[in-house]
Formats: sequence, C-alpha cells, structure tokens
Amino acid sequence: MQDTNLSRHDLIRSLSTQLFPGTLGEILDWSDWMWIHCGTYTQALQNAIRYFLGDISIEVTDSDKTGSAEREQVRDDLLDSYKVFDLLGKAGDEYVQWGNSFSTVAPAVRRTMYCPLCHSTFPAKQCEDIRYGAKQFTGTCPMCLKHSTLKNTETMDETVPLQVTFWNPRLIDIEYCPTTRTCEYYLNPGKEWVQSFSEQLHAFVCDTRLEFLQALDQKRRIKMDGKYFKHLKPPLPSTIEDSLMG
Repeated sequence: MQDTNLSRHDLIRSLSTQLFPGTLGEILDWSDWMWIHCGTYTQALQNAIRYFLGDISIEVTDSDKTGSAEREQVRDDLLDSYKVFDLLGKAGDEYVQWGNSFSTVAPAVRRTMYCPLCHSTFPAKQCEDIRYGAKQFTGTCPMCLKHSTLKNTETMDETVPLQVTFWNPRLIDIEYCPTTRTCEYYLNPGKEWVQSFSEQLHAFVCDTRLEFLQALDQKRRIKMDGKYFKHLKPPLPSTIEDSLMG
C-alpha cells in the first residue's frame, strides 16, 4: 500500500531524511548548536574562510586622479580603522553557518537637541531625562533647566568610522518578487531593543537612530535601505528559487 503521508521531499527514505529540520527556525537552531558545541568543526571552517582572505589591492580608473599616497591611505584605513579582514571573516562565518549574512554599513550619527524655550542647542547625552514617545523627544534642558518637548537634529559624524552591523537572521523578513526576483528587507526589533525602549534607557535613546526609535514607538518593522544593506546568499537553482522566496 502506498504511504500517503510520505513527503515529496522523502524520495529516498532514510533515518537522516526523517530527522531533517522542518522549518527555517529549526535550521538556524541546528546551525547555532553545531557552531557553538562542535569546536573542531567551527575552527576548521573559520580557518578555511580566513585562508582565502588575501591582500588588498586599491585600483583606480583612468579618469581618477588619486595618487599612490591617497591609495595607501585608503588601504591603511581599511586595515587599521575598519579591520576589514576581521569583518570579512565574520561575514564568511555567518555565510557558512547559516547560508546567509545580513549586514549594514552606515555613517555614525550625532544627535543634537534644541530647546524651544531658551533656544539653546546641546548634545542629546547632556539631557539626563531624555525620552522618546508619541513621535517626539522630551526632557529637561541642561541650559534653562525647564522640561519641554525637544527638537531633534541628526548629522553625520565624520570623526568616527562607518558603523558595520551584522544582523540576526531571525529578525529579518524578506519580501520577494517572483517577477523581478528582487527582495525587500525588513528588520524586526529584537527583544533587547524592545526592553531598552520600554525602559527609556538613556544611552539607548541618545544613540539609536531616529527611524529605529520611530519603529519601536509605532510597533512596526524597519525597512532596510538597500544603499547600506547587504545580503550574502548562495545562488539557487531556478527550480526552487521561487519556492524559497528569496
């Protein structure tokens, strides 16, 4: 009699096929467990990844007037300020561990507050009781010592390197278009963010980007900017690309 419960994926019946993880969440759980508990396996993969990380070569186009000194400065910045090989190694670790790596590279932001009562401006961290909620900042101005709604200004902080962040794949939602085979990415706030926001922790309110605070305040996802966002994933055969939804 034919087994009607046999999955179409179990074309070769074996113990291993019955033990395969059934959901993407289980796959991530298995990957995490092996990466954490199987040290020999993890070390071998890390060594293999870093073996293929070679030197850096800075190339310019014929129209680019960048000289050798400028190219050397770029190289030094990548090696010293960004430790680029450590970043590439981490991206490789996540790619091998999960089959995916989600990361952003974005400029650091400096938050400045404006008090409408005394017309003074000051760094956000100088306001000891700063809060964000209902689409606005509130706090006590350190100049006039009066509590009011504060206006926020964010400027790019060019004194520090670009910020590189690797995101937990469990927090990423992918919206895939089968027509163009392109994806839009959304980040769900993690429980640490939700807790920090609910407690209105000073450092969190001062240092977290406005779009993240707005998403937490409105309980919604954050759409990732494709200009700063990178998704590493293996190429898929066309027979299953659409079914995996990006």
